[in-house]
This record gives sequence, structure tokens and C-alpha cells, in this order.
Amino acid sequence: MLRGVARVLVGGLAVLVPLDVGGWAVGASLPERWRPVVHALHDAPRPALLAVPAAAALVSLALALGTVRRRRTQVPSQEAPLATPHHEPEHDITLGTGPAPDPGRDPLPRRPSRLGRPRGAWPTVHDPDRAVRGIVAEPDGRPLAHAVLTLVGAGGRQAGRTATRADGHYELPVDALGSYVLIASAPGHRPQALALTVGTASVELDVRLGGTVGLTGTVRRAGSAGTAVPNATALLTDARGEVVATATTDEDGVYRFGRLLPGAYTLAVSAEGMRPAALAVQLDGGAEPTELDVELPAGAVLRGIVRTRSGRPVEDARVTLMNAGGDVLASMITGADGLYRFEDLPPGDYTLVAAGYPPVATALDLAADELEHDLTLGHGAL
Repeated sequence: MLRGVARVLVGGLAVLVPLDVGGWAVGASLPERWRPVVHALHDAPRPALLAVPAAAALVSLALALGTVRRRRTQVPSQEAPLATPHHEPEHDITLGTGPAPDPGRDPLPRRPSRLGRPRGAWPTVHDPDRAVRGIVAEPDGRPLAHAVLTLVGAGGRQAGRTATRADGHYELPVDALGSYVLIASAPGHRPQALALTVGTASVELDVRLGGTVGLTGTVRRAGSAGTAVPNATALLTDARGEVVATATTDEDGVYRFGRLLPGAYTLAVSAEGMRPAALAVQLDGGAEPTELDVELPAGAVLRGIVRTRSGRPVEDARVTLMNAGGDVLASMITGADGLYRFEDLPPGDYTLVAAGYPPVATALDLAADELEHDLTLGHGAL
């Protein structure tokens, strides 16, 4: 009668051993050394048989540990020890010829934010070979030395300033890409402002500055066969009415103005004993000065003495001059000598009135350059 089955590990192999009570040979296929064990299990009670698998597992574990221990003892003593981790030597490497980096500073440059950059600004890209260069010349093409050039960037920031050499050449290095304004000026020349854009390459830009112009002419007396007027004063005002230059005529009546910028002007000329004249003049650039002659009309002078009937000068007499329409042109008070004088009068009809005693009115026809007329004031035969 079959009582149970035992599982036995033999040399690392599991063997199922039948356990019977009948006449079948128990563990007949086992080696001789294991047969007592099987017979003991055959005669053991049922609870003991339940512990057989656990015991077989413990036996297998013991055999495995013995195998590992035997393998370790069989390792030759001359075998090389386990290699230790290999460490590469550390070296400090410094690139460049500049000073050592600051530990507290970020060594990597940061790209500027587009939101923080003003409109129209360009990133700075330094290139020692990028520049604005050229020649500044006179209107006739001759090089202009010592001209001043100023480069202005976005927002009115000055990006550079230089002066031309003796050969008229100039060069302004540019650090940033973008739009610029080049201002060129020189003494005695009209300044210029030129717009330009600087890219990745240099910009060649030649400039011609317009030179100043001159104004000259002769001042003559009108209606006198071209008689020159010396010591006349000439004033030149610009479009805003500001005086920009003055001159005095020489003995030949010639005036001269130089170093004037092209534009619109007003020339005013005056001389003693003559009526002033004003003329508009437009000055354009040119090598030769502009010529403009001026004629001054002779201004009549009316003068005299206010006297009593006995011939004594009358002091504090009021003398009034009126035109043919009765409009008062001038008025004055006589001094101790009784003298009155009216100048710069155009030819025409006038009325002269003197008061201090009973007033006296006299009609005059002023045609000459100068007219002398005395007035007599008094009561009766005084």
C-alpha cells in the first residue's frame, strides 16, 4: 500500500522516491548510502513525512553553500587582485591672454533681451575693420583739411567724432550696426547732414561742403551822374531779421561782405544827408561774389531860425512840419539860438508852422537838396 512520496535532492537533481508498505522495494533505485534514510522515512509517522520537503530544501541549501566555498578555495593565490577604479589626473586649463575670470561674475555673456532694447537699436558687434570713411572736399573738388565730422546714432547719441587730415580723408570706427547721421562742418563752409546705414561692411562716403559766398557793390548818389558815396553804412540781415554783417564803403563807395552762407538776405544802406535804401538779395553758392550796386536818393534838409520882428532868436518856439495832405511829419522845439532842422525829406509840398507868439504858417516847395527858411514871430512891430 502506497504511503507517500519523498522528494530528495541527489547531486543537485530532484528524485521522487515512492514510499510503500506493500511488498514493493522501497527506494530500490537509490544508491546504497540513501537507503537507510528512505527506510527511516517509511517507518516515520505522517506528521514527520510532511516535514520532508522542508528538510530536503535545507539539504539543497547546505550543498549549494558547500559548492561555493569549494570554488573559492580553488582560486589560485597568484591571481591578480580586483582592479581599483582608475582616476584621471586633473589639470587646470586657462584659455586666452586676458586676466583671470572673476569668480563672482558670470563668465558667459548674456544676450540682451529684445524687450529691453529700445526701438531701432542694433546689437553691438565690435569689428575693428568696420568704419565710415571718405574724403571731404571743396565745391571744386579740392581736399578740405581740418573739417569736423560727427557721427550720431539712434536717440541722438554721439557715436564718434574726428577731423579730416591734410589730404581731406577721415575715418570713424563704428561698433554697432544700424542707422546713423553724419554731420560735416568747416569754418567758412555750409554744414551738411547725411543719413547712412552701417551693416557688416565699412561705408565709403565722400562729402562736398559748399563754400561761403561774397557780396560786393558800389553805393552811389541817385540822379547825380553816379557820384560815389563814401563812408556809407551797409547792413546785411538774414531771413529772421538778425544782423549778420556790417560794412562801410571806402572812398570809392565800395562795400564788401565775405564768408556768407547761401540764402536770402536784406541789404540796407544809409549815409548822412541821404535817404536810406533797402534791397532783397539771394546769395547762391559760387566761386565769384555776388555784385549789387545801390543808389541812395538825396534827402532834402529844411532848416532855419525862428526870430522876432526885431531879429532876436525865439527860444522854445514849436515848429511843426506837415505834408500836402495836412499830416504832421515832424515837430520840434527851438533852442536858445531859435534854430530848427528837418532832414531826410523827399521832394514835395510842405507846410511849416511855428508857434510861441501868434502862429505863423508858410507854404514851401521843397525841390532842392537843402532849403533854408527863417520864420518871424511877433506882435505888431515887435
